[in-house]
Amino acid sequence: LQIFGHEETQARRLIIAALACGLAILVAASLAARRERAREALLLRVLGASRSLLRRIAVAEAVALAALAAIVGGLVSLAAAACLVWFVFELPFDPPLLDLAGLALAAFSLTAIVGGATAVTAPARSPIEGLRGEVA
Repeated sequence: LQIFGHEETQARRLIIAALACGLAILVAASLAARRERAREALLLRVLGASRSLLRRIAVAEAVALAALAAIVGGLVSLAAAACLVWFVFELPFDPPLLDLAGLALAAFSLTAIVGGATAVTAPARSPIEGLRGEVA
């Protein structure tokens, strides 16, 4: 697809850079939330939650956040593209919905995998030892 020549190459590079930044932010946010999740898991273990329950909670949280991110991202990108095509290029807008669905599915999968992989399910030590370590 040759639209503007050299500008298309620059646009592709900008898209790749934006995707790389988004992925870096996703990983950083997931890692930053690890300590809070570990404290929550410790508290739930003290209250009697099993490790399998904690694992299910972490997976459910990752899937829910991934679905929300994919839906919001898809809708915002669709609205932004429509505004750009209508108001800047003054052309009719015919979005490639199949491609958009594929991108939303890819975003969902990546977010769920990264979120699930960085989720803290339970500390290896007993809950009481964890509480003693946190107080000290």
